[in-house]
Amino acid sequence: MFDLANPASSGGDAISPTRRAATEGGSLRRPSEISHLAQRRSRIVFRQVTTVDSKPKAWEIAEPRSGSSAEPEASSPPAGAEVVFSRETSVAGFLDSLLAQTQASIEAALHQLSNPKLVRALTEASHRGVQVRLLLDRTKFEETVSAVPDLCKDGLSIRLLKGRLGSSSRMHHKFALLDHQTVVTGSYNWTVGSDEQNYENLILLRGPAEVVAYRREFRALWHQGSEAPHHLRASNTSADEHDEKAAAETVRSAEKAEKGFRVYLMRHGQTEPQEQVHARAGLAGPLTAEGRKRISEIAAGLVKVGFSADGILTSPRRPALETAQIVGRVLQPNVAVEPCEALLPEGSLDDAVRFIHRRPEMRRILVVGHEPALSRLAARLMDSSEDANLKLKKGGCCLLSFENLPSPGHGRLVWWLPPRLLRKLR
Repeated sequence: MFDLANPASSGGDAISPTRRAATEGGSLRRPSEISHLAQRRSRIVFRQVTTVDSKPKAWEIAEPRSGSSAEPEASSPPAGAEVVFSRETSVAGFLDSLLAQTQASIEAALHQLSNPKLVRALTEASHRGVQVRLLLDRTKFEETVSAVPDLCKDGLSIRLLKGRLGSSSRMHHKFALLDHQTVVTGSYNWTVGSDEQNYENLILLRGPAEVVAYRREFRALWHQGSEAPHHLRASNTSADEHDEKAAAETVRSAEKAEKGFRVYLMRHGQTEPQEQVHARAGLAGPLTAEGRKRISEIAAGLVKVGFSADGILTSPRRPALETAQIVGRVLQPNVAVEPCEALLPEGSLDDAVRFIHRRPEMRRILVVGHEPALSRLAARLMDSSEDANLKLKKGGCCLLSFENLPSPGHGRLVWWLPPRLLRKLR
């Protein structure tokens, strides 16, 4: 067990908790603050977590409950952080398992990405319908892309960036955001050398403040980055049979779990071009014939893997209303379709949440609407940033689960699938 308040125990120079707290953040603090921080810092410890075969896997940061002076016991709840060391386990293997569990999005800012195992995990996530955005250092990308051709395939969205001083500096971040809920950071470069040769660490953070801070940093740099050169990019590949089976199994397994409440969010289908809807300027047109056909296929696919709904809430605007009515007919004739003005693109998120919350008799609610209102609603229910990259494609759908009545910040993302996979569920 490592005591952060006593680095000398592991060979470092001892720094008193009081001194460290007094200068934390680069500024002096009041005595009352110093005392509180020192007392708190002196009780933080690392606790080792082992796998079933008793081999060390990671370290969790644990703290005793407020008011306690004793070190945390093994049964204490984790404080939301984990640490993995390359000296003890394969960090690439640990990352691979994390990426395989993502449901909605992966946003990574990486100095270097050349480990084939991790590149493969990212492309497989893209096949499952996960939105993958990679911000990479331009110089390192140009040096390594020929050795890792899969890096420019399978629909990975890649932007390149140099450091703050241009060509003489680097985009040196090494972090990733998974499903807008977990930050993966640390010294670890996503390379074979980091995994097999270096002493490296990987840190997982799940605190809302940390997630928001890293998301803001990613968004800021993403807007500064430029697309990877087109001559290096390959066209997006379609989902193969493995992806379709994986998607079907994900939805089927979720439908078997009967506990709590479920909110399904679906974007309306493909619409007629705006310029053809000349009668009502500013209003979206009806679904196209192909749009209606695809929504029917999506609804039929969902039914095949066990999907059902107690009610359908929809924006009253025509494309959403038509989509809701098509799904309602496929599910069962007596599923009520209820319009809700809060689900309009200009509607109120708070009103939409209240509208859903006030229907306790509906344990499974399908909500049909528009973008970006739907992704903002999802973010609100998940306690994520409303600017998060959670956009649904037309016909796309996701599931949020709740232990109790749906309310802001209590939603858990179960799955998030694009229309191309939903239409092939079987």
